[in-house]
Amino acid sequence: MVQFEHVSKTEQDMAVEVIIQCGDKKFWEQNSDDRIFMKQVYKQLLLKLQEYLPDFKIANAVIHFDEASPHMHVVGVPVGRGFKRGLSTKVSKRSVFTPQVLSEVLQDKMRADANYYMKAIFQQEVREKKKGKNHDLTVAEYKVAKEEEKIEKLSTDKIGLEADILVLNHKKSTSQKKLDELDGEIESSNIFLKALRQIKQFIQSYLPFAPLIEEFANHVERGADIEAGNSFRGLLTALGELLNSFKEIIKDGLCWFPRLMRWQTSKGEVSPVFEDNRNEGYYYRLKSYMDIHTRQEYPKELIQPEIKPENRTGTIEQLAQNVEAVEKQVQFMDIKIGKNHMY
Repeated sequence: MVQFEHVSKTEQDMAVEVIIQCGDKKFWEQNSDDRIFMKQVYKQLLLKLQEYLPDFKIANAVIHFDEASPHMHVVGVPVGRGFKRGLSTKVSKRSVFTPQVLSEVLQDKMRADANYYMKAIFQQEVREKKKGKNHDLTVAEYKVAKEEEKIEKLSTDKIGLEADILVLNHKKSTSQKKLDELDGEIESSNIFLKALRQIKQFIQSYLPFAPLIEEFANHVERGADIEAGNSFRGLLTALGELLNSFKEIIKDGLCWFPRLMRWQTSKGEVSPVFEDNRNEGYYYRLKSYMDIHTRQEYPKELIQPEIKPENRTGTIEQLAQNVEAVEKQVQFMDIKIGKNHMY
């Protein structure tokens, strides 16, 4: 109380806000469906921040999903110690957020950690550290810096577009017909290449969740219900979090997870249907099976004898094997497009 009264009479900041963001607007436009996985990334980064800065007492951390890029606001109190004048221990941003901390911790260590977690889940890394960003920006400086970055990017894009136009005009002046054919082939190749890269990213996004998907498959093959959390405490297990992310509602009280695992049976390729009467995701009762393509529903007793590991389709093991094939195809398309640009 004495410290609070002392600080309240000064113009000293009582808290500091740190904003952590992984991925820019363009990245999240291409990966908008995967925003939910950032909860785990930011949870780990929050633990790392507390580990690196034990004297930054975190009071609140909130993830914002309603803007262009999901980001986390961390509010805490920086505690300085060993002061000879006034209180020996007091709020002090300069003591905790030194130039060395801003450079080595917030710019280097936290960036390396962010790279590690983003690469594990999204196979992407955050951009390299830029010069001139290793100091504590005021709100005004931050806004000016963001605008300067925006203008710099727009200027670069403009120069690139102008260069592309000059090249295209030159090609059109020599052979319009050949250029049109070439542009059509490049456009088709780029579309196919983009599709292949999306497939690869989709496949690799599942790999970190292999143990949870295996746990889900084992429950289904035993014909067992799934306890996904504690409704009284309002907590979900790791498997519960995964199921909540991939849940697809069939109708009120019924849901399934065809994107996680399917089984080939005499009735076709099916996925289990669960009862979740409260739609809260704490308890799933295995009710029946539904055809992936026709959506015809079959009784559990009829299909369960065929729900075996050897009948799984789209398993994690198969997906992992497909990654190598997709990468080779992507490399082939990159070489092909590169050759087309040379002519």
